[in-house]
Amino acid sequence: MPNTTGTANTAVDLQIALNTHLTANGWTKLLGSTDQTCASPITARYWRILVTESQQTLDDFRELKLLNFRTTSGGANVTTTAGDWTISSIGTGSASDLVSGTGALRSADIDDAHWTLTYDFGSGTIVREVVMQCGDEDFAPESFFLQWSHDNYTWNTMLFETFQSWTTDETKTYTITDTDVYADHYDGTHVRRTGLNSATQGDDQKCQGLFLWQGPGYDATRRVYINCTAQYSLGSSYENWVLGASTQDFDETLISPWSQASGADSGANPRFTMPLGPFTYWIYSNSSRVIVVVKNGVDDYLMCYLGFAKVFADPDDYQFPLVVAGPHYTNNDLTVDNARDSNPHDPGDGGSFRMMRWDGTWVTFGNHPSNANTSLYTDTPYRFVWPYHGGSAGDGSWPATPYGDNDSYGTHWLAQVVPTAQSELFLWPCIMVGLDFGNYGALDGVFAVPGGGILSPEQLLTIDAVDYRVFSNRQRSDGNHYFAIRED
Repeated sequence: MPNTTGTANTAVDLQIALNTHLTANGWTKLLGSTDQTCASPITARYWRILVTESQQTLDDFRELKLLNFRTTSGGANVTTTAGDWTISSIGTGSASDLVSGTGALRSADIDDAHWTLTYDFGSGTIVREVVMQCGDEDFAPESFFLQWSHDNYTWNTMLFETFQSWTTDETKTYTITDTDVYADHYDGTHVRRTGLNSATQGDDQKCQGLFLWQGPGYDATRRVYINCTAQYSLGSSYENWVLGASTQDFDETLISPWSQASGADSGANPRFTMPLGPFTYWIYSNSSRVIVVVKNGVDDYLMCYLGFAKVFADPDDYQFPLVVAGPHYTNNDLTVDNARDSNPHDPGDGGSFRMMRWDGTWVTFGNHPSNANTSLYTDTPYRFVWPYHGGSAGDGSWPATPYGDNDSYGTHWLAQVVPTAQSELFLWPCIMVGLDFGNYGALDGVFAVPGGGILSPEQLLTIDAVDYRVFSNRQRSDGNHYFAIRED
C-alpha cells in the first residue's frame, strides 16, 4: 500500500503531509487550508475580529461603534460596504455602524461565549491596522483576536489582545508590523490552531483547523470520508487531532461537521495526540482507510486508524465496519501514564476506539480500563480487539492458564511467545470481537507481533516479499506490546 515517512513540526503540519500523501494516491481533499504562512503581511479574502467574553466586567454583552481595517498604517478604511459584514450573535445595531461609527452594534447575551465580526473583501487583501471605537465602556471588548481565512472556515490568528481598558466612546488603533507572527505559532511558516475549546480560555483561538478527504472506497456508491481537526494546547506538551469518519459527505457549513454527516459518530470523537514538534511520522493508505503513526520517544509510538476495516464476508454483501480510533478519547498530555492510553491494535476503554456496524450504530471497543498501571487489562470486556490478555485475577501464571492473568502484568500470552530456531515470529491480525456478534472484522494492514526479544521499534520485517514495519505501544515495550503495519 502507499506509504510515506517524514518529519512534522505541528498537528497542522502533519495534516498537510497527510493531504499531500492522500491526494497523490487517489483521494480528494474536500476541505482544508494548506496555507501555513502566518507572518505578516498576509493576503486573505476574509478577516475577522473574534471577541471573547469571560465575565471580566461581569457583563455578558460586547459592543462596538466602529471597526475599520486598513491595508497600511494610517491609511484609509477598506471595509467600505456594510453588506460584506457577517456578524454572529447580533443583539442590537447594524453592520453599517462598523463602517461609519454612527451607532453601537451590540452582541446578544453571549454568556462566556464569543462574538465574531467578519468582513468579506471578495479577494485577497492585506490588513496591517485595525481601528476600533467602543460604545459603553462596560461592553467594550476586553479580549479579542484578529484572524484571517481563505475560505471563511479555517481561521488563523494574526493578533491577540487581552486585558484592554476602555473609556466610553474611546477609539483604539492596533498596528501589525511586517514580519509580525502571533506568539502561539510554531514559526512564520508553520501555523498552530487551537480548535473549538471553551470560550473562557484566554488562549483559545477558536479556529476550525479541519481537513476532510474522500477516499475512492469500494466503488462510487461506497466511499469513505475521513476528517481531522488540529488542536494545539498552549502550555502543554502535546497537540492533537480530533478524529472522524463517515460513509457520506459532510456539510461544511455546520460547526461540527464530523457529527452532522449522515452515518457519522455523534457520540464520541477519538483523539490522535502527538508531541510538540519536530516529530517523525509514518502514513499508510489504500482506497478505504488511512493509518498514521507518530513517534513520541523511545518505545513510545502513537497510531490512529480511519476508515473501513477488513470484513469476514464479500464487501458486496457487507462493506462495514467503519473504524475511528486513536490512542486517546479526550485531550491528554503525553506525559500521563495510563492503561487507557493505548493504540488501536490494543485500545483503551472510554471511546478511543469507535466502530460503526452494518446497521449504522456506533459502538466502543476497549481492552484497557482507566488505571495508572499501563499493563492492566479489563477482565470482562464486552467488545475488544484480539489478541487479548484474558483471564481473571489470581488464576496463576501462563501457561498454567490459557491466557494468563488480567492484572499480573507480565503474563500476557504474547509475551511468552519466543522465536523459532530460525528466529521466526508469528503475526496475528487484529480482530474486533464482541460478545453480541462475535468477530466483526480485522484492522486492515495492522498486526500484533510478539517482541520475542529480537524486535525493535521501526524495524522492517520482510515475510514472503511483503514488508511490515514494527512499532511499540504507548510508553510500553514488553513482548506483547508490539504491532506491525504492512507497507507494500
